[in-house]
Amino acid sequence: MKKCMFVLLVLTAMVLSGCKTTNLTTNKVGWSDYTTVTIKDFDVVGVITLESEVTKTVTPFGFSSTLEGSEITYAMLMEKAVEKKGDDIMNVRIDKHDNSKTTLFDRIIGYTKTTKYIATALVIRYKDVKAEAASSDFKHELSDASENTFSIPKVTDVFKFKFN
Repeated sequence: MKKCMFVLLVLTAMVLSGCKTTNLTTNKVGWSDYTTVTIKDFDVVGVITLESEVTKTVTPFGFSSTLEGSEITYAMLMEKAVEKKGDDIMNVRIDKHDNSKTTLFDRIIGYTKTTKYIATALVIRYKDVKAEAASSDFKHELSDASENTFSIPKVTDVFKFKFN
């Protein structure tokens, strides 16, 4: 009788401790709903390619490490696009080439690891660009890119509304 009660208790515990499922459809109602995508006509200017290397040097036993070089950033690609008289870039692809392998022996004696980045992007020029928005002022536009796409109304604008 005790064995039967134990089996029944274990079975009840297993049934009541079911799995939890999570719905991973974050793009249905997520951050993408708060952005506005504008569609503009554009002409293709050309393709740009940018290469960069990062060298990591690690001392024996990994006590310290130094990094030299830089990864490819959006601002670097935009600088090359402005040189080609473009307004924006699209279809950005950044490839990372790292052929170095570190073993336990390398970690003991120290090692140098070189990673090469190759980026390609399509440079475009908008057909209806306004004269006051010069493409050479893209660094200012990049600094404003982190701001929200919506704005809070000013106090003077709130009083313009008619309340019934």
